[in-house]
Amino acid sequence: MTRKVKYLLGSAISVLLLFVLWTVLVLTVDRAPIGPSESIVGLAAFNRTVYDLLCPHTGWHLLSEVLGLLPLATAGGFALLGAWQLIRRRSLRAVDPHLYLLAALYLAVAACYVGFELWIINYRPVLTDGLLEASYPSSHTMLAICTLGSAAVCFTARTDKPILRRIAAGSALLAAVLIVVGRLFSGVHWPSDIIGGILLGVALTLFYCAADRAIDNARR
Repeated sequence: MTRKVKYLLGSAISVLLLFVLWTVLVLTVDRAPIGPSESIVGLAAFNRTVYDLLCPHTGWHLLSEVLGLLPLATAGGFALLGAWQLIRRRSLRAVDPHLYLLAALYLAVAACYVGFELWIINYRPVLTDGLLEASYPSSHTMLAICTLGSAAVCFTARTDKPILRRIAAGSALLAAVLIVVGRLFSGVHWPSDIIGGILLGVALTLFYCAADRAIDNARR
């Protein structure tokens, strides 16, 4: 294992531990009925204060919803690339291993999403069709960071032309940032949900980066 891989892996574990610590804080500190239908929310004073200061805007909500299609399109694009390679090369072994790694990342994101839908930590600060809905961590935030962050890594490592590489990677990262900011200002999540989504998304992406670099090293 090279020094770079160890650094990425160590960073991933560190951020994951921060996510676990943050989740414990949300579960145990200052829990109060500040949500709709008097739903209990952790870090209540922090969440209520920041939420009110941000003055949620429907424009940001619409922007984040529209941009939120990009992570799904990105994942779909890589899935089609993998299918095309399989059809053309007629062998599962001939498919780029980096695409299998991306698929593993997407499965991890899906598992986290389902897990936190079943284990509800916070409810949204607004009702969805009159009902309470799980809010922690922000799934849009986690998905944007993982899919667009990993796409930026792929573009940077595997695009030959420097200009195209910068444009593609920069666009992916900018879209991820806009989605995260949009979710924060849209008012459909508590600030603690966004922070949780960022930490979990970054942790999963760093694990992907470590594995991606390990694959490159093994193929040299």
